[in-house]
Amino acid sequence: MPIIFGDDDRVVHPDWAKNMLAASALRPDMCICNAGFDVETIAGVRPTRNQAELRAVPLPSIYDITYKMQRARQEFLNLFRTQKLRKPHRWRNFKPQGYVDVFEGCGGVLIKPGFLDGAVYDLPDKVWMHDDLWMSAMAAKAGTKIWANNGYLPRAIREAEVEALYDATIDGMDRHALNLYLVRYIQDEYCVWSEG
Repeated sequence: MPIIFGDDDRVVHPDWAKNMLAASALRPDMCICNAGFDVETIAGVRPTRNQAELRAVPLPSIYDITYKMQRARQEFLNLFRTQKLRKPHRWRNFKPQGYVDVFEGCGGVLIKPGFLDGAVYDLPDKVWMHDDLWMSAMAAKAGTKIWANNGYLPRAIREAEVEALYDATIDGMDRHALNLYLVRYIQDEYCVWSEG
């Protein structure tokens, strides 16, 4: 039985879960995510990987013409409203779809029992808020691949910016420093995302 989860500061599209279940039906042995990235985006980390694997390429919203048109309409209508309309949902997040190293809860994630290694419960205290990075590493440790799906990217609620975790500093380390710390820990302790 699949488990679908996402960040609690997001509003999901009505077809969000249906889309993820459909993607999972095509790739039943993989985690499915609507947002994700490769660890190369974390400074200094270059893991070796199978060069034949199709890697997902994030599609910046500037190239998503349908989204840009919906967004322009929303901004225009907001000129005449006191109750502002929210940003529209994005549909195409990757071009092409493919594999990523890290799933992000902000877009939604589908996993199944057995997809994560048992060490998933051993998250170091300092990086408790980096659960996406940690669980993705535990999927890799278990041999489960992560597929970046072109599903709906849920909108953030207005309150998402208030005391956001991505702005937090722990032990003098900001989010980027903590990401790098955690990736190095994962490499050393579990030999996941090893560099060549």
